[in-house]
Amino acid sequence: MSIKHYPNVVIVGRPNVGKSSLFNRIIGRRAAIVMRESGTTRDRLCMQSVWNHRHFMLYDTGGMSLMHDETGDLSSFDVRIREQLFAAFEDADAIIFVVDGMQGRTSMDDEVATFINGTRFRDKTVLAVNKCDNDTIEHNLYDFSVMGFKQMVPISCEHNRNIDDLLDMVVADFEDKTVPESADLKVAIVGRPNVGKSSVTNRLLGDERVIVSDEPGTTRDAVDVSFTVTNDEEEIHVQLIDTAGIRSKRKHKTVVETFSVMRAEIAIRRADIVLVVMDASEQITTQDKKICDTVIKNGKACVLLVNKWDLVKDRIKKKDFEEGFRNSLRFMDFAPVIFCSALQGTKLSGIIPVLIKIRSDISTHLPTPLVNEFFKDISSRYPPPSSGGRTFKIYYATMPEISPPVFTLFVNDKKLCPSSYLSFIRNRLYSTFGFTGQPIQLVMRNKERE
Repeated sequence: MSIKHYPNVVIVGRPNVGKSSLFNRIIGRRAAIVMRESGTTRDRLCMQSVWNHRHFMLYDTGGMSLMHDETGDLSSFDVRIREQLFAAFEDADAIIFVVDGMQGRTSMDDEVATFINGTRFRDKTVLAVNKCDNDTIEHNLYDFSVMGFKQMVPISCEHNRNIDDLLDMVVADFEDKTVPESADLKVAIVGRPNVGKSSVTNRLLGDERVIVSDEPGTTRDAVDVSFTVTNDEEEIHVQLIDTAGIRSKRKHKTVVETFSVMRAEIAIRRADIVLVVMDASEQITTQDKKICDTVIKNGKACVLLVNKWDLVKDRIKKKDFEEGFRNSLRFMDFAPVIFCSALQGTKLSGIIPVLIKIRSDISTHLPTPLVNEFFKDISSRYPPPSSGGRTFKIYYATMPEISPPVFTLFVNDKKLCPSSYLSFIRNRLYSTFGFTGQPIQLVMRNKERE
């Protein structure tokens, strides 16, 4: 099983020059959170884009604040942002260096320019002078030309000015090849803050694509990373979505945090499969259950990822832990559970095979004759108990929908069917047909027998 990536284009620059606005303009929708608050973007937000038949991955980075504080040290997040940029440059095929044409050249711009000129990407960098909304501002470009970059273009993200010229320069050396317009499989990684979602993402990709910190709420955007998995000679194009930690609404402290949680919930709706990450060192919380409930309400296939297993494995037997875990989340009994440690990288290799199995099961559709044969067998071999002298009967059944699988049962009186019998039917469907990780829905309709 192997993974390969598309060409990478990285947007860099000091805070508040319009990097996220340019990112949104290029991909054609609002993916990055755009606020006047400096440092809103912290991760390398990543999405697939295309220009002139040349496909590439576009990265929006955190504001590159290289200025020292009063103590002479960089803030912890600025240090991490620098590390992110070094990592981004290592994989980059082209750089877009954004500056503010309205404000003019600053000492921070010079520091970023010095940083880039000290790398092998100097000749692969396009200097994008943003906020050039009119010819008057455009005349001030000479001030930026002394930075030493061969390619420079005045743009306006707000008015979509010269974005096409910018992209022509960026993709000029990219290979013109056909790749899928959309992913074969979209996987969202969700959970409470600080349970290790970004660490899991980085381990799966073998690369620090998102900032990992002990401070809760580090990830603000939903970070999309596309890659290809080769399985038995089949190439599966996967879109991995790392999301902000989902807090209860009463704990939202800022507008940015509120938007981040909204993005996480949207990511669940976008995904084919949801990885719900939980902390093995903590008890299952009400918020964990609410997140799982959101997954079920959206009808998404799910895998429960119990992270930080290394912190508890020496104190409790896995069998006993899993029994208590399952008892706390009885309504998620259909979801596979994987115990792992993102810190140590243990057991994470088992995630991709499970995702591939679920992807196969998602497309499973049973023909009506087979569905009726199954329910006829269930009814004859395991009839439900009678109630008040009347017996629950299933006349026939269909499977009108997949992902999630929905079965419609035409019955004599749905009030006669105990919930325990419905649970029994679901379990038999899982054991007979698979439907790995999917919340099976049983819909009953009363029908008078002719």
